[in-house]
Amino acid sequence: MLCPTYPICSFKNSNAEVMSTLADYLFLWNLLNYPAGVLPIAQVLPEEENYEDGINDKMTRIIKNSLRGGTGMPVSI
Repeated sequence: MLCPTYPICSFKNSNAEVMSTLADYLFLWNLLNYPAGVLPIAQVLPEEENYEDGINDKMTRIIKNSLRGGTGMPVSI
């Protein structure tokens, strides 16, 4: 289980190709040689597996899919 580098839970392996595009913003900090780190701060709770909002784009659907069955997955900052 990997800690995500964005404030959502770790994504499922089946979503890795699409979700890895969210890491694009991290490249700038590596390029500029800034220090960076990932801190797991929480885990997905059972009541957080069903997240609903008014957004229905591709990334949001994948994030919601990763939350289903994601109890115990890390959430990082």
